[in-house]
Amino acid sequence: MSMKCLLKMYILLVGIDDCIPSSSQRKS
Repeated sequence: MSMKCLLKMYILLVGIDDCIPSSSQRKS
């Protein structure tokens, strides 16, 4: 797996605060 692919998966699973505010709200 390439680094970009891993980063994409990580972003989708974790959810970046800037991209997905709703995800950060759920975490905190």
